Amino acid sequence: MGRLPLLFLLLLPLSGCSSLLTTRLPAPVYYQLDYTPAPLACPQSFSGGLRVSDFATAIPFDRPEMVAIRPAGEVRFSIAFQWIDTPGRMLAGTIERDLSAGTLFPAVFGAGAPVSVPLELTGRVMRFGWLQQGGNSRGVLQVEVSLIAAGASPRVLFHSGYDLQGPPQGQNRPALFAESMSGLAGRFSQQLRRDLCAAAGGRKH
Repeated sequence: MGRLPLLFLLLLPLSGCSSLLTTRLPAPVYYQLDYTPAPLACPQSFSGGLRVSDFATAIPFDRPEMVAIRPAGEVRFSIAFQWIDTPGRMLAGTIERDLSAGTLFPAVFGAGAPVSVPLELTGRVMRFGWLQQGGNSRGVLQVEVSLIAAGASPRVLFHSGYDLQGPPQGQNRPALFAESMSGLAGRFSQQLRRDLCAAAGGRKH
């Protein structure tokens, strides 16, 4: 037997084992925040345009994988079920959309818009997960937001924190998690816009 046929016979078992060891995982299922923003009638407004920067996200929620929070501080990540982006970017996107539809600011832009505006909305997501306690689970959302006047000496015009929880659910399903977080995002948007409206009426620009 020649050298080439012998080499082929030696490699054949290895290639067969390689194909058996390779496991193809199914593609993950993606979810996004989906809610209809509640309308807000505000009699006052800010005089300058606004940039909504991408919100920072605290560890361990700074990833697209869905995060479950279990007793004793245990955290689990899901590879099979994920968000379309990190929580901070998703929330900033929905807030930009909701503020753009209102009259609080004459113009609202996202983080990547090549424009110069006098006001910036920043935030940090502290919790964005599925809290499992006993036989019930619920969505939890904790966010801090600041409105900053840009310039040589930036000033904080408004700062507030929001700590929200969804209704308890007797099942652990990703669709329920996504529905719960969408509802919390809608409540967060409504409360934030109300607070910004109050802030606009309480100061001169």
